[in-house]
Amino acid sequence: MLHYQYRAIDQAGADHRGVIEASSRQDAIHAVRSMGLFLVSLSEKKPNLLERVSQVWIGKPVKTKEFVVFCRQLAVLLEAGTSITQSLTLLSRNTESKPFQQVLGRIVADISAGSTFSDACARYPKIFPKIFVYMIRAGEVGGHLDEIMRRIATHYERESELREKSKSAMTYPMIVSIVAVVAIVFLLTRVIPQFVTTLESSGSAIPLPTRIVLAASGILVAYWYVFALIILAAVIGWIAMRRHPAVRYQLDRLALKLPVYGVLAQKSAISRMARTLSALLASAVPVLQSIAIVAEIVGNEVMVRALHAAGESLRKGGTLSGPLQQDEVFPPLVSHMIRVGEETGRLESMLEKIAEFYEEDVVQATARLNSVLEPMLLLFLALIVGTIVLSVMLPMFQIYQNV
Repeated sequence: MLHYQYRAIDQAGADHRGVIEASSRQDAIHAVRSMGLFLVSLSEKKPNLLERVSQVWIGKPVKTKEFVVFCRQLAVLLEAGTSITQSLTLLSRNTESKPFQQVLGRIVADISAGSTFSDACARYPKIFPKIFVYMIRAGEVGGHLDEIMRRIATHYERESELREKSKSAMTYPMIVSIVAVVAIVFLLTRVIPQFVTTLESSGSAIPLPTRIVLAASGILVAYWYVFALIILAAVIGWIAMRRHPAVRYQLDRLALKLPVYGVLAQKSAISRMARTLSALLASAVPVLQSIAIVAEIVGNEVMVRALHAAGESLRKGGTLSGPLQQDEVFPPLVSHMIRVGEETGRLESMLEKIAEFYEEDVVQATARLNSVLEPMLLLFLALIVGTIVLSVMLPMFQIYQNV
C-alpha cells in the first residue's frame, strides 16, 4: 500500500489536507472523492525520517516491559469506551521511550487521516510484531477491538512472565561463567607473566604443570589478537550460517538433540507456538494465516517446516494434527491434544492448555538445571583458578627451600 498526501476542498470551500492509503494513484483519487471532496492536488508521500529509522532500528525502540504495559493500558482504555485516537494520545504522553512516543503520535495522525489502526501499526514492524497487527485487524473487522486488545495484553504479559522467569533462573550461572573467564584471563595475562623472570633466573627445575601454565600464558599474551579474531570470525560465521535455511535447519535439528538444552529448546518452542496460535485463533484470525505468522516467530527451523507441512495439509482438506503427529519434534501429547481440539471444536482452548503445561515445565526444568549448574560452575572455577595458583606456588616453594 502507498501513501498519498492530498489537498482538497469541500462544497463550502473549506480547505482539507491529509494522508490517504491506497494501492494506486487512481484509487487514492477515488477515495478522496468518495469523502465528498474536490481534489486540488495529490502527491505520493515519501516515508519521513522517523518512519525510515523505525524500519532499520537495531533492536527495539521500546522495551518489552513497556510494550506490555502499553498493551494492558490500551485494553483498559478501550474497554472504558475511550476512542482509539484519544487512548493513543493519552498513552503517548506517558511513555518513557521518545521514539515510541513519536510513533504513537504518527499513528494517531494516520488514523485521523483515514487509516486503520492495524495498517498504521504495520508500518512500524520493529515495534508492532505481526501477531499484534493481525489480531488488531481481526478485532477491527469483528467490531470487538477492546476484547482483542485485552487478549493481546494477556498474551504478551504471559510471554514476558515466562521470559523473565527463565532469565532470572539463568542469571547466576551466566555471572559465574563470566567471572570464571575474566579471572582466568586476568591470571594468565597479568599475574603469571610477573613470575616468569623469577622462575627462569632461579635455575630450579620447573614442574610440568607450571610449564604448561607458563606456555598458555605466553601464547595468550603474545597472540591475544588471534584469539579475538577467532572469536569475531566465529560470531560472524555463525550469523552467516544462520541466514541459510538449509544450514539453519541442520543446526536447529542438532540443537534439539543436545542433552538437557535440546529438551528445553523444544519445550520452549512448543509453548511459544501453542500460545501464539491460540491467541490468533481466538481472535478469529484465519487458521492458515495464523500458522504462517507462528512459523515466522517460533524460532526453530525444524518446527517451522513442520508448521508449513501442517498448513499444506489444511489447504488440501486434511487436519492440523496429522503432519504434527508424524514429526518427531512434537511429542505425542501435543499432537493428541491438538487432534482432540480439532474434533471437539475447541482447538484454541487445547492450544492454551498445551502452552500452560509446557511453560510451567520450562520454568521448572530451568530451575532444576540452575540448581545443578551452580555447584558445577563453582567447582570448575575453583579447579581452574586453583590449578593456576598452585602451578605458580610449587616452584616458588622450591626456590625458598633452596635458599
